[in-house]
Amino acid sequence: MMDEKPTIEAPCFFDAHCVLGRHPHWRPPQPATVPELLDVMDRYGIGQALVTDCDSRALHPGAGNRQLAEDVRDEPRLVPAWVLLPSATGETPPPARLLDEMSSAGVKAAFLAPGTYGHGLEDWEIDDVLSVLAEARVPVFLDGEQGFPGWTYAYTLDSLDVDAAVRLAGRHPTLPVVMTAFRFRHTNRRIARAMQQVGNLHMELSGWWFYKNVESLAELVGPERLIFGTRLPVHDPAATKAVVQYADVSPEAVRLIAGENLRRLLSWDGEVPAVQPRPWQGRHESKLYSTAMAGADLRGEGFMDCHAHLGRSNIYHVPQWSPDELVSEMDRLGVEATCIFSLAGMGADDRRADDVVIEAQRRHPDRLIGFAFPGIYRPPDDFRAEIERCLEAGLRGIKTYTHDAALLGIACGIAERERLLILNHNWGTPEALLDLAKGHPNAVLIVGHTDRGYVKVFREVGNVYMCTCPLIAFGAPEWCVEAYGADRIMFGSDMSDLPLPWGMGPILYADVSDADKRAILGGNLRRLLETHSRPRGA
Repeated sequence: MMDEKPTIEAPCFFDAHCVLGRHPHWRPPQPATVPELLDVMDRYGIGQALVTDCDSRALHPGAGNRQLAEDVRDEPRLVPAWVLLPSATGETPPPARLLDEMSSAGVKAAFLAPGTYGHGLEDWEIDDVLSVLAEARVPVFLDGEQGFPGWTYAYTLDSLDVDAAVRLAGRHPTLPVVMTAFRFRHTNRRIARAMQQVGNLHMELSGWWFYKNVESLAELVGPERLIFGTRLPVHDPAATKAVVQYADVSPEAVRLIAGENLRRLLSWDGEVPAVQPRPWQGRHESKLYSTAMAGADLRGEGFMDCHAHLGRSNIYHVPQWSPDELVSEMDRLGVEATCIFSLAGMGADDRRADDVVIEAQRRHPDRLIGFAFPGIYRPPDDFRAEIERCLEAGLRGIKTYTHDAALLGIACGIAERERLLILNHNWGTPEALLDLAKGHPNAVLIVGHTDRGYVKVFREVGNVYMCTCPLIAFGAPEWCVEAYGADRIMFGSDMSDLPLPWGMGPILYADVSDADKRAILGGNLRRLLETHSRPRGA
């Protein structure tokens, strides 16, 4: 008799990175109180959260650590973490009393915020504290950001000092060290190597915005080292949750990443049992929401993607980038067709890259809708010639990455003549976009990345559309639908830069109707492709 396969439990999500409290830049619906945070966790199917206090992150540990322990003392779903400082000035508990005070307050983890408090991570400054934590195996989160990033949602990149993290973890091999940042970018390859070299380094995933890199990192270092986190209340938790739910790894690996790894790390002072979220009911009945909550199969949903890249990057590792691999990922996640363009137009051999897109469209004509992407450094005549060459070869739209008025005039003029979609990374001022839209009424102008500054433009013209990349800020999907209208928004994943589920999640979980979600996730683009994306001669 064959052995029966072991039963894999459904993942119980445990968020490793939440902040509780208020900040002047936060506005509803961002949660600030314990009941508000629990309601948000229920909405996104998150059972538990490791929380720090807002004042501890932005002002001083003494202003928030003790209060946090009191605020969550009777709430088993919220586990407190303290922000610590070096011991020299006596501002947080001294090493001799630290474990006792943490234990009595129910505190299960520590955060170090050198970017906020101006301290380093070297042995002479912090090791008297770390040695105590290492002996008990208390997990320590290293966050290089200043304050809790996202007060005004300003992007920061690679704030964590990877070299310092490697040295620190190497000095304390029994200390679980969890790396976290608002967004990792250029350190992508270095972090993979760091985790291969130092076995007690872990990655919290709220800032790990890389296409197929959860899968890649799980393969390189093991899923046991990856930790689900959201960075609430700044980020929309659906982005990271969907990446974990729909990661192309085993169900057991998903379960580990979703919560079991964190529960294990927090168990130094007693077991942390799993707690499931409560049922949640939004304003809208939504089958897609229920599908996402269950992590159910998305194949055959007929989604369409208006924004994707083909090629590799000097900035980060792209594990799977060939046309066949991208189409396989589209199949897995229910994406019927994708508008695709090269990465090289931003600074490499754009003609060679456009040829790769032309060949990809020929190989997958019903799945990959190729856009010409002329190099941003071409002179105007060459810029025009490259677009014309690509259209003659069958490409069906135009991608630009410029504010140059002459180049935009050329690109929009061709899009007007041929009735094409044209996607620009950002169109500049609302006035500039409005002038281009009014001057080219037969072209469809797509704002390549979600921008809150174009509401007036959308009210005055009907040929401008908003791409959803990224709807990462908490409350952004609902705001975008209210401001721009679901019929003027199109899903854009930005693969193979960003993960497909990372862009889908906030839409699937949004508290809007299924009709609006389906319009955004494919209906609007499907309609526009019928009228504005015919190859020459068709």
